[in-house]
Amino acid sequence: MNGSKPAEFYGWTNAVLLFGIYFVGLGLIFYGFSPIFPAMIEATGWGRGEAALAQTFNALLMGFLAPLAAWVINRHGPRKTIGFGLLVMTAALLLVGTVVDRLWQWTLVWGFMMPVGFAFAGMLPVQTTINFWFSARRATVMGLVMTGAALGGFLAQPVFTWLIHAAGSWRAGWLAASGFVLSGLVCCLLWLRDRPEDYGQHPDGRPPREKDAPPDPKAAPSRTYRTDQFWPLKEALRTRALYYIMVIFIAQMMPVFLMTTHGVLHLLDHEFSPMQAASILSLILLGSGLARFPMGWLGDRVEPRRIVMAVLVLRLAAFAGLWQAPNMTVLAVCGLVFGFSYGTTIVMIPTLTANLYGPASFAALNGFLAPVIIIFGASVPVGAGYIADFYGRYDPVFIALLGVIAIAFICAWRLKPPVKPTPDGPPPA
Repeated sequence: MNGSKPAEFYGWTNAVLLFGIYFVGLGLIFYGFSPIFPAMIEATGWGRGEAALAQTFNALLMGFLAPLAAWVINRHGPRKTIGFGLLVMTAALLLVGTVVDRLWQWTLVWGFMMPVGFAFAGMLPVQTTINFWFSARRATVMGLVMTGAALGGFLAQPVFTWLIHAAGSWRAGWLAASGFVLSGLVCCLLWLRDRPEDYGQHPDGRPPREKDAPPDPKAAPSRTYRTDQFWPLKEALRTRALYYIMVIFIAQMMPVFLMTTHGVLHLLDHEFSPMQAASILSLILLGSGLARFPMGWLGDRVEPRRIVMAVLVLRLAAFAGLWQAPNMTVLAVCGLVFGFSYGTTIVMIPTLTANLYGPASFAALNGFLAPVIIIFGASVPVGAGYIADFYGRYDPVFIALLGVIAIAFICAWRLKPPVKPTPDGPPPA
């Protein structure tokens, strides 16, 4: 298979495969945690804080594994990397669904085994593969593929809630999840391909233009900034733009970690039913899914920085509404808007990174960013759990995260393309 040359551009086939893998690995599994977790702690009698500690370890290790995942991607390619991650994920879900019945076992499997699967089969290798195969349509395809997670998460909320109720056990959710991941593993190993140049192809299916050749009249000019320079990690670390992106990324992760881990519990505390609470999580993911493809298309035509600024304002208002939770109508609107904002930034952040620093630098830069970002994100599940146990509510957590979103808006406003230093000039800005 690796020695054959596809007759047609394989990037679109890859995009469909990545959509399916992201649908399963991030959509059904990562977001499927929300409806299964409350049923599990109710059945086991574990406290919210101590049980959520596994999610904190999960997030921390997933971030700290990012540099290793980036190295494996660059050395062995995305296909083998994703395949390994899905294999580990399948094994972990089978364990949780069959033998795990004590808190230490749950912490070990979900906190230390599952993050290996998420790191090697999740966002970084999927987005890296997209950046390898697409340039002019990068944001559009990024949005298309990222929609897979939102669609999977949208379906996961009612499906797992119904399945747990029908089977009478939270284990049924994890067992079903393991079967979904196994199907993704088979598709990955059979059909996913790494880089276009390995098959005699080029990004977007178009051969690169020679330096002195006239421009292709059929090719639309780029409407957004896209560097043609390679940024080594050492040089990128000296630019402000990278740290602004980091803050924007943090403001994406922390509120989502709160909603995916404690969102259902927060709404149950406001006396909504389990199905009502799960439906709000579904609406968040629906809004996220509705945003990803059209906003990705827009991101190839409007500077992603401006899009990020606009949706951060929406996120601030929607997150405040989710906090107050006055009634189902307000929650439904805020859930959709919050999800729309999240879905937009989940496409714009990798697009910004690749546009400003180049696709060849993408894996290395994210390998650096992920451990830092995840420290902030991972503090939310356990911290919010213990705060809720102590205060009986999540108010301090919501207030703090509203401040984080406001700071991210300032960073997006100040974000500009980095400039390569000249031999005798000042350091990059």
